[in-house]
Amino acid sequence: MWALGKCTYTEGFVRIAGQMGGGLVAFPLFQFASEQLNLTPFGGPEFSQDNDVDAFLSEFFASFLLMWVIYIVSAYFLPVVSCMCCVVFYCCNSLHCSFSKINQ
Repeated sequence: MWALGKCTYTEGFVRIAGQMGGGLVAFPLFQFASEQLNLTPFGGPEFSQDNDVDAFLSEFFASFLLMWVIYIVSAYFLPVVSCMCCVVFYCCNSLHCSFSKINQ
């Protein structure tokens, strides 16, 4: 959001720090809960030495594609959706005002 000019640098930094802090606190708690409840243990991607280049390329392109999708959605689609919500809210508010004038 900072790169798009939607928030200040400090706000962007605090949001990112909050998300990182939340993940650092939540992961050990959920891991402890999964061990106590005998659920499937947490894990991440594990790669063998045989396919390390393929795994790297797969992760790289998946992350790159995800970044572009987030950018496109936040830059182009969210303003349209928020504008549509404002129009709907305005229309509903206008109808409410009209009905309240009729009832008086």
